[in-house]
Amino acid sequence: MSSSRTTAPTISTSSSIDPPPVISPSAAKRPRTMITPPTVTVVPPTIPLTAVEAHLFDLLKLAVAKEAKGTVLRVAGGWVRDKLLGKESDDVDVALDNMSGASFAKSLNTFLQQQGFETRSIGVILANPDQSKHLETARVLVLGHWIDFTNLRTETYRADSRIPDMAFGSAHDDAHRRDFTINALFYNLQTGQVEDLTGKGLSDLLSPEGVIRTPLPALTTFLDDPLRLLRAVRFAARFALPLDDDIVKAAKDGDLQKALYEKVSRERVGIEVEGMLSGKDARPALAFEMLVSLGLTDVMFRLPEEMKVQLRPERGRDGWAEEGLGTVRMVNLLLMYREDDGLLKGDDKKEDEFATTMTKVLQGLRESEAYKRPRREHRLLFLSAMLRAWAGHYTVEEKKIVKKGRESEREKRVPIVQWFIREALKLRAKDAEDMTLLLGTLDRLQALSRSMATTTTTAAAAAAAAAATMAVQEADNPGIGGGGVKGGENSNEQRVRLEAGMVLRELKELWRTGLDLACARELAITFEEKLEISAAVTTLKAVTTSFLEVLTRYRRTREALEIMGLDQIWKLRPLLDGKAVITLLRLQKGPMVGQVMEAQIEWQLQHPKEGVEALTEHLKGLMAAGTFSAAEGEREG
Repeated sequence: MSSSRTTAPTISTSSSIDPPPVISPSAAKRPRTMITPPTVTVVPPTIPLTAVEAHLFDLLKLAVAKEAKGTVLRVAGGWVRDKLLGKESDDVDVALDNMSGASFAKSLNTFLQQQGFETRSIGVILANPDQSKHLETARVLVLGHWIDFTNLRTETYRADSRIPDMAFGSAHDDAHRRDFTINALFYNLQTGQVEDLTGKGLSDLLSPEGVIRTPLPALTTFLDDPLRLLRAVRFAARFALPLDDDIVKAAKDGDLQKALYEKVSRERVGIEVEGMLSGKDARPALAFEMLVSLGLTDVMFRLPEEMKVQLRPERGRDGWAEEGLGTVRMVNLLLMYREDDGLLKGDDKKEDEFATTMTKVLQGLRESEAYKRPRREHRLLFLSAMLRAWAGHYTVEEKKIVKKGRESEREKRVPIVQWFIREALKLRAKDAEDMTLLLGTLDRLQALSRSMATTTTTAAAAAAAAAATMAVQEADNPGIGGGGVKGGENSNEQRVRLEAGMVLRELKELWRTGLDLACARELAITFEEKLEISAAVTTLKAVTTSFLEVLTRYRRTREALEIMGLDQIWKLRPLLDGKAVITLLRLQKGPMVGQVMEAQIEWQLQHPKEGVEALTEHLKGLMAAGTFSAAEGEREG
């Protein structure tokens, strides 16, 4: 596992906690699962408290002594897990053994007021069984920290209902109804000890054989709340732990997948996906590996039945996820290479045939600690890579238009990637727009990298040619940096500069992400092609060379664009504003003015050293040649 895991503390055994009451099944009710309580596993105090935590917990214990005598307080779940891993956490949830969260919250607020502490109104989060939220929780502000309180619970299920009947239970009952063993650990405030009532939580979290496991049979746990299956993936990726075999088996169950598809709101699915992409210690590549392996991608990125008939990605609906995963793997390879450019070195020893050797190289990389490194800052890159197969696919939406008081409908083409982000995952509209832009410029960025690789412009010549788009116009375009010294340009350099400038103006701050995505896609395609055509025995060096050629080309493209002063090119403004253009060329207001403004930018990109006089001559020449059209959106030549 990652370096965040620590050696498991010494475990001692105790039986200080009363076993749960036995529930007698009847014709009307059935117990969830009859559990023989194991010996309670208690760890000696190993959680070091901060000064704030110690003060907070002492205050809660004083409140119990004065207002709620006999109540045992246990911090549950994520705080315990994270503290055992040596991480700080402010997510404090307290479980109560003999009263409801709301009742204790009232007593606690009374105590705090008597002690002169600031208090706020108690917030109560009601249970919502339809959304698989079965616990009522009270929230209280204590010493500037919001703490959630709820009572320990046990659950029984009617034969004809999926909604549990809740009742007060023991800590043992409560631990076994939780989602995963690593989240079922308690920290007893009165004893200062960690309690592992499933008997597996500590080893699953801290041992070299750690695993994501459910306290009860996985299918039982997931049918209660199907979203827990996605949570299993998120936690497995976050802590770089494998999924227990019972979870893998349950994930294939048709009833569970149907429940996840129909029962869980898309907002809740989107929250889990966002957690996989950008949550604490997120490892998007590992998460997508598991989602594809478990067959959950169509559940997450779901399409209405009518769209399934219309849309057929290149590899068909059954193959798009594998294609996306291949690109996700290459994104991770690119980021690993950027951190360590010696990553892909190989020797000349003969291996198996080319495809087999290449597969071995990639498998080895995926098993490395570097591959499992958290990469939450690249969320948009990974998500775009996963949906690569859907680039260029559209659906049609009816759009209502009101004109002159009359309402009409018009069909609007919507990129399917936007639909996935907006409707299937309910993520930000900005994400949908950015991903559409990234996937829509892939071909242009790949062509740009090849053009820049074949141009005669060296780094020094690029700097000279770049003296800069912005340098001549510094007064009119503040904040845009140029570089280099003035020098000559040839038509090839001008073409490349125009090509680069226009795509960067479209992508703006996303241009580096766009280059990375184009590089990953090309790496994936290179890998796929070589798997198909090459059967010759080869060496590790020959395999890694095929990757290095692509990686190096994109790295040099990135460097050259920076040297050419194009990094902030989207801030470049035309030398002549609209009024000046109308006066100079004697135009009427209309589409032609926009065409002239666009022509200005194109010329300025190709001639960064020239000024207004040369630009004026160029525009007059275009007018004389009839390049511009009065018709909207049309421009000749």
